[in-house]
Amino acid sequence: MRSALALVFIVAAPVLAGEVARAQPLIAPPAPLATPDRQPGGLPLASPWLTTGWDDGLAEVADYDLQQFRYGNLHPGSATLIAVREGMDPERRVKSAGGAAIVPVLKLHWVRSFQTGVYRYDQSSFQLVRQADGLPLRWFITSHEWCGAASKSWVNGGPLRVSSYFDGHGDLVQPLDLGTDALPVDSLWWWARAWVATGMPPVQLRVVPSQIEARAVDTSPMQAVISGAAQSARDPQKPVEVAAITVIVRRGKLEDRLTVLAQAPHTLLGWVQADGSVLTLKQVRRFAYWAQHNPQDRPAKP
Repeated sequence: MRSALALVFIVAAPVLAGEVARAQPLIAPPAPLATPDRQPGGLPLASPWLTTGWDDGLAEVADYDLQQFRYGNLHPGSATLIAVREGMDPERRVKSAGGAAIVPVLKLHWVRSFQTGVYRYDQSSFQLVRQADGLPLRWFITSHEWCGAASKSWVNGGPLRVSSYFDGHGDLVQPLDLGTDALPVDSLWWWARAWVATGMPPVQLRVVPSQIEARAVDTSPMQAVISGAAQSARDPQKPVEVAAITVIVRRGKLEDRLTVLAQAPHTLLGWVQADGSVLTLKQVRRFAYWAQHNPQDRPAKP
């Protein structure tokens, strides 16, 4: 009898857990955020990459091999870059739950995981970018590993709000003003693609240092120089080399080199970051990933 009861419990537990989760009452939406007293800052870029080809209701999901620099060494890992068109609630600067008052945006999500010794890092940078001109309107960052966790939240026109476990942090507020000519270096993975799609015009820009690391404290934009050069490159989805553009962004002694497919959709083939970290494309897919959340949808193990 006990065995039968145990079996019933084991079978029913996942179902009950799901039912309990769905039965939890939703928290009422918070009050709208204060309206910034000025227009969103940043370097505007009217680009076909931002506005063309995103209306099919699908997401672009690009998977990369990652070699991440940390503790003086490169560590193996993986990264996924996700791009999909959505609508933003202008009052709360989050994904819209419906209604007429929405701002067309691209959701641009960078997720990376890497192994350092016995423990992993899992980090992400999530932006809602105005489709019309590429200005980042909302930015969320998360980072966690065995030692602790941190998160950051920014609405264009306001400060960067940080919550962190690490020494000297806790809860703090940092200034983050893009002015009229700056972009975060954490945006380069999509911004370089949008710039190539414009024909690579001369651009005066400044770059905000990466904020993904929990203890990053410098939010001051640095003067930068951008250049592009034609080359051939390997696309893992094609048996031959393809025409590509190397986009180089220099700021002081730091340099990022991004390899972008010359033709639309200007896929990011690789990225050598200023700290020596390397992303190398494995595959790109377009699909509704949010509908594939069941056990049978899990990728097969190699």
